[in-house]
Amino acid sequence: FLEGEVCGFCAVVDHERGSRTQGYFKSGAITGFGCIESLDHEYRYTGGFAQGEYHGKGEELIKGTQYVGEFFEHSRHGIGVYKDDGGSYLGDWVAGEREGFGVEKFKNKDMYQGSFLSNLKNGYGRYIHQRDNSVYTGNFVEGLRQGLGRLEQEDGSFYIGSWELGKREGLGLEMTRDSRVYFGHWRKD
Repeated sequence: FLEGEVCGFCAVVDHERGSRTQGYFKSGAITGFGCIESLDHEYRYTGGFAQGEYHGKGEELIKGTQYVGEFFEHSRHGIGVYKDDGGSYLGDWVAGEREGFGVEKFKNKDMYQGSFLSNLKNGYGRYIHQRDNSVYTGNFVEGLRQGLGRLEQEDGSFYIGSWELGKREGLGLEMTRDSRVYFGHWRKD
């Protein structure tokens, strides 16, 4: 202790919060490299700290999920990888949310590569459907196909045109595998 505050390398158990903190303390706050874990072992953070806040590179484990990457002011911020039992995300984070460019893989083996905003697909991206090997390349808004985009099927057929709320809407061109062509307006697919 120094002037009544925890100072130096130590471990602090807080039964009220149900946590144990280990690392270097300065003026009562953990600073530098350290670890915080819940006493029930459901949560653990290991990595950098700045005045008690997660800061720099670290790993966060929460009930079977894992995040490894950068932190700023106690939030996931920068480049990081998130994994759970169903999928993963590798990419940019801002204030704890997926934001910027990233690659998301889903439990069903689908994959999205592109822009995110507030944890949702937003902007330009590419979505690969594993079930039927179709590929959508185009714009997304709040997780749905929106604006211009192209959907290609494994059999060679494709649609290129306007989308709204995840459905073909507006002007578009479709070519089927047997070379039939439709060019015109679409409404709700």
